Amino acid sequence: MYRAATELWRVVTSARVPIWMETTTAICGVIATKIASITNRARQVGDQLDRGADEMAILLLLERLEVEARAAGGRVISMNGNHETMSVAGDFRYVDPGAYTDFARWKNWFELGERWKRGCKLPYETLPKVKVPPQAAARWVALQPGGPVTRRFLSRQPTLLRVGSSLFAHGGALPKHVDKEGQAGGMDGVNKAVQQWMLGDGSKQPGETRGRNSVVWSRHFGHEEAATDCELLRQTLRAAGAERLVVGHTIQPDLEVTHACNGRVYRIDVGMSAGCYDGEPAVLEVLNDQEVRVHTESNATWAGWVTNTFWTPKTKSKSR
Repeated sequence: MYRAATELWRVVTSARVPIWMETTTAICGVIATKIASITNRARQVGDQLDRGADEMAILLLLERLEVEARAAGGRVISMNGNHETMSVAGDFRYVDPGAYTDFARWKNWFELGERWKRGCKLPYETLPKVKVPPQAAARWVALQPGGPVTRRFLSRQPTLLRVGSSLFAHGGALPKHVDKEGQAGGMDGVNKAVQQWMLGDGSKQPGETRGRNSVVWSRHFGHEEAATDCELLRQTLRAAGAERLVVGHTIQPDLEVTHACNGRVYRIDVGMSAGCYDGEPAVLEVLNDQEVRVHTESNATWAGWVTNTFWTPKTKSKSR
């Protein structure tokens, strides 16, 4: 598997032990082969797209891990980040040129499969003609609202998620996003609105996925501690019934996991993608929903899945 196909955020739970992490090819094989026996639940917190030329490989890998996890009585749940919602909205400004070729190959195989279905008198789908630059046509056909790839993968992914006392969001969450009495209808309301838009029901792109105050774009809690509004964070967590917020999106200084507000928010974007800083993979582990530890790849024993060297996250943080 290509490295680009595994440069992902992950959240892994072994029994009752949740772990938030990035991964590379070196440990991807461990995930694929060990998930049935080691992990019970896993969470991936967004930005599967715009991370290189092998976008379909990323999506298929996560889907395969979900199948393996279900077979073991667990789950792998991927989440939507700003690059998923951008792609569904037709914003391709961060697309790797190789990804266009990747989707052109997908389109050829998809149309071949549909011709076979038609020949076998089975229900089949005809891809629509789209008025976009030829290079981007296959990717847009696949990822537009109601497109085959969006329906199969992205529309099934939550945009907000709470596991135990941990709240997950790609960029950040504000009280208006998680308050059940609010206009968005809380986490369920946000997830439903995004799903319906992605399924192509004709609705507009939800506001919770647009702008600097949205779930996938917010950096309210991703900057250095002096710039983090701890009172706003407290209000968000109280409305969500959570104790901590875990976010990506904002690459951290020194490419290390950081936290703020007395451990109420953890920033896990260490710039691991080769398209960013090619940083060292790191893992945020929460034991029994209370004790927080951080692991780094250089101190890890990945063959056994769990590292045996721990260190405390730094408090200092700033955006890049």
